[in-house]
Amino acid sequence: MSNVPKTYSIKVTEGQMELEESTLENNAAEGVIIGDLWGYISDVNQVIVNMYGAKDKSEFIGKNVLEFLVKEERDRAVKSSLDSIATEKAKTHQYRVQLKDGKQITVEVTSDFLRNKQGDIIGLIEIMFYPKIALHFLF
Repeated sequence: MSNVPKTYSIKVTEGQMELEESTLENNAAEGVIIGDLWGYISDVNQVIVNMYGAKDKSEFIGKNVLEFLVKEERDRAVKSSLDSIATEKAKTHQYRVQLKDGKQITVEVTSDFLRNKQGDIIGLIEIMFYPKIALHFLF
């Protein structure tokens, strides 16, 4: 996992969430996905694009995060997300992710919440750990 200090902020305009990232190292191993409580992706950073093997962000925008999990993991992921929302508590699970080339990797995911200034839940924050790579998913 990278020990590079980072600042991530979410800019919300007209209902659209975008990632604003500041880092001291451009080659950091942390990836970020931003989306809503239903799992629909509105932004990703370049680390996610590279890890998945995509050509650019357009391969993620508007898609549901479940599309990137192997099929056998999707029901469990939905149940876990619903449980997290109901209890408003962070959860940690392992999931298998399918990359663009078909390769599957197992990641550890910790889910927590993205809140607005009023404290309302507006998304989920998913932090994924893969050996020597930390991937942060914001849903």
